[in-house]
Amino acid sequence: MILRNTYFLMFLIFIVISCKIEHPEQNQTMVTFSEGTNISVAVSPDEDFMVFDLQGTLFKKGKEKIQAQPLTGHFMDARQPDISPDGKRIAFQSYQDGNWHIWSVNQDGSNLRQLTAGLYDQREPHFAPNGSNIVFSSDQSGTYDIWIHNEISGDLSPLTSSDYNDYGPAYSYCGDAIAFVRQTPDQWELNIISLGSNKIKTLYHSPAKIYAPSWYSNDSIISFIEHDWLVSQLKSIDIKTGEVRNITTEEEDVFPFRAQHRSDASYYTSDGHITKLVSGQKQTIPFEATLPIDINKYKRKEPRLVEAQSQKVKGIHCPQLSPDGEKISFIALGDVWIKHLNSDELIRVTDDSYVQLMPAWHPNGKTLVYASDKGNRTALWEYDIKNAKTRKLGHITTMPSGVSFSPDGGKIAYTMAFGPRSGRLSIMDYNTGESRSPRPSFPYSTSAPSWHPDGQYILMSMLQPYSGLYREGIARNIIIDSETGETSVQQAPPDLSFGARTNDVPLLVDGGKTLVYISRGQLKEVQLDHALNVIGKEMVIFEELSDAPSINKSGDKILVMSGSQLKIINRSDGSIENVAIDLEYQHSSDHPSLTIHAGTVITMNNEILKNQDIIIKGQKIMQIVPHEDRKQSLNFIDASNQFVIPGLIDMHAHQGSDLGTSLGHKWLAWGVTSTRDPATYPYDAQNRKEAQINGNILHPRIFYTGSPIDGNRVYYNGTYAQYSEQQIRRELQRSEALNYDLIKTYVRLPDSLQLLVIERAHQLGLPVTSHELYPAALMGVDGVEHILGTSRRGYTPKMSETYKSYSDVPTMMATAGMTFTPTIGIYSGYNYMLFKNPDLLDEQRIEVLEGAYVKSSARAGIKLVEESPAEYEIMFRRQSELIQKAYEKGVTIVAGTDSPILPYGFGLFIELMCYQEAGLSPMEVLKTATVNASKALNTSDQLGQIKVGMIADLLILNEDPTRNIKNLKTIDRIILSGKVLPMDELLLPFIEENNDRE
Repeated sequence: MILRNTYFLMFLIFIVISCKIEHPEQNQTMVTFSEGTNISVAVSPDEDFMVFDLQGTLFKKGKEKIQAQPLTGHFMDARQPDISPDGKRIAFQSYQDGNWHIWSVNQDGSNLRQLTAGLYDQREPHFAPNGSNIVFSSDQSGTYDIWIHNEISGDLSPLTSSDYNDYGPAYSYCGDAIAFVRQTPDQWELNIISLGSNKIKTLYHSPAKIYAPSWYSNDSIISFIEHDWLVSQLKSIDIKTGEVRNITTEEEDVFPFRAQHRSDASYYTSDGHITKLVSGQKQTIPFEATLPIDINKYKRKEPRLVEAQSQKVKGIHCPQLSPDGEKISFIALGDVWIKHLNSDELIRVTDDSYVQLMPAWHPNGKTLVYASDKGNRTALWEYDIKNAKTRKLGHITTMPSGVSFSPDGGKIAYTMAFGPRSGRLSIMDYNTGESRSPRPSFPYSTSAPSWHPDGQYILMSMLQPYSGLYREGIARNIIIDSETGETSVQQAPPDLSFGARTNDVPLLVDGGKTLVYISRGQLKEVQLDHALNVIGKEMVIFEELSDAPSINKSGDKILVMSGSQLKIINRSDGSIENVAIDLEYQHSSDHPSLTIHAGTVITMNNEILKNQDIIIKGQKIMQIVPHEDRKQSLNFIDASNQFVIPGLIDMHAHQGSDLGTSLGHKWLAWGVTSTRDPATYPYDAQNRKEAQINGNILHPRIFYTGSPIDGNRVYYNGTYAQYSEQQIRRELQRSEALNYDLIKTYVRLPDSLQLLVIERAHQLGLPVTSHELYPAALMGVDGVEHILGTSRRGYTPKMSETYKSYSDVPTMMATAGMTFTPTIGIYSGYNYMLFKNPDLLDEQRIEVLEGAYVKSSARAGIKLVEESPAEYEIMFRRQSELIQKAYEKGVTIVAGTDSPILPYGFGLFIELMCYQEAGLSPMEVLKTATVNASKALNTSDQLGQIKVGMIADLLILNEDPTRNIKNLKTIDRIILSGKVLPMDELLLPFIEENNDRE
């Protein structure tokens, strides 16, 4: 099969624009690097020069020179170069246009050309010996296969076609064979395919990961890299005998890229350097490569955390249009509401501190079903509008991600998400309250469900990855038989991604002949055939930002969220009706004044005070004065033998209403009084934020952004596949409308669009954080998340496969003034700390708030460490070195957990223990979750310290945390915005619940 690059013209304008992008130079500084993390190298056939990639820029270095010159721009994310046999051109993979494609450039930097284009990824180019073909790996066929690009015709043709993933191709010197790696479910294989016969031979297989085969010049030996946990070695295999030999030692950190073999020398990258191997003797080839870094300055938004005036509610969650089109149900301030469209009447269906979610209308329009964890047990409840009465329908396992009535009203379909990798559809009998699951769990979480008008089929959207090698894909609709569970994927154009899943439910109207859906941030419709496959051309119904569609019974009115506004679109004439929700919220400060007699006040502003009275009025600290015997009131706390510190801030935790009422108690029980959520469903987050401020729910203060802004492939529920600048601008409208606290960009967003996001976010005064290091450091990104973190490259530029980082990483962070959220707990720290401190699992808070699952999974993690304690310690030490190096460079480290990977609250406690184990002093550790975090939130005048005028978020401890950070577990009381929360009161509702269940 031959495929020509038919998508090239589609991307031409985008490419031309993005190639011209240059960042302003006024705040730049030039930094020279002599080490690189996960760099790769190509050497010219005559060994006169070499080309290497450093943080996404290609550099050329002469044989006798140290200083390297850039060959590509800094926004191309250029990786894994290969030099043509005549030494004139360099092929490489680049993410310039939002997918990985093969590019080439002359060795003098001229004639930059894109060789492949389109929706699919093409990686790891390697020239044929005659220079007329380039072999590469591609996911065009649904798995990664080996493809060949003809330099003369521009045609692409597949060489392998497998159910498994083939990658890492390399031509033999004579050009009659190609070596490659095949990943199967059980192992990795080193294979060669003979050109002409296409016969594949397996040379070697291993349970450890294999990378980057490369031929020696005699074509009788192939080198490859084998990575097994803490060891990454360059090895070779004799093709005839099968003898495998170690070229490097286990101590050397070999990067996972193709070695270069010449007649008497081999070249590869390891330990942060370019290495030359001659007759078994290793030589380090020095280099210096200079990159610009931006010292970013802009005016930050100043959050007003205590607002005297009431504010208009913006957090409208789960809106649903009634069957008659005359009413709307929704969640706001944590409760269920109904609004009549022909009047200003608002009905408050619930009024309690429990979590309410997913209201759904009965087809008769007389009742409303919603999910709630009233009594700390999740169930579906029904509200009768006429009689204003509520009844329980039936218990369900956990909070649903979507609820929908069948057309006849006899069944209720509901979905549940168990993280990104598991989703379930269940159906409740309306009359009996009994639930059943028509099929096993899905491999991914899904959107909310909707029913076909015939009442037999259910439609939902779910992730469809492009391959099994990388997790990203697009949202496609699946069709499920509600009785048998038989499931099929709706056929649709390859670039059609259906919404963000979550509440972007696909809707069938016109008897199932038309699909109404969200795509690229807009409300659209398209015609379907009898099998529900897409056959027509999609039509935009509403051009503005659209989320969470619902439709009336006749199918002529559609309700959507658009920013913070509800809008009804009439399908017949396109007219638009704005729906006003007249609700307000206000900071709750009804608690009385308070005096705390503190034995020790750890202020976190370089003072430790003894025997002080902290006087609190409303939400703020009004005085800190030496203790005097004064008349004690009921609002006096004797902490004269205790320690008072600021409340803790978790700077990286994903959360939502679906986690239930206990979530706030989990946070507060471990001293967390503020949280930053760097990726969540925004309408739910704003609903929770306003409910917390209004005093409707007990929860730490919430800072958040919405879904991460990603590229045209996504992974997590709630994330839109972004294809254009216009779509990005619509996405940013939501951040402005809902008044986000920050923006997070994600791993598949191309650098040119990331720059657009950063510039607009900074105009709004919002910081931007991401997983990226460079050119993020050039574009002014404010923070970097994770010591490792997902990367579009298949490896991270921050840490090698054996968990080592080199000087380029902390230097870039420090020079750019980035904050750094390590989240080391999710990689090694959580298991390692519990291995060293197993007594922590005996804490009452774990028993009461978390239950069996957290304890059993923690014990499983401890067992992993027990099986290989020395190796686990090495892994932790290597990972924690980056934290120590960053700290020594002056990087502002902020504590975060990436919960729910770690338990809420308890995970932050463990994360802080990891920092102490990494070498930070207890006081330095405390700063990461107080003053440093507050600085990153731009709330240094309100949070993170104990001083007059600050918000009264305080912890009273029985032991001194400046001696050992483990003493943070000795919390006696929590004060949240001046309100006292004794530990026993936080736990009591759940102790009673556990007793009732027993």
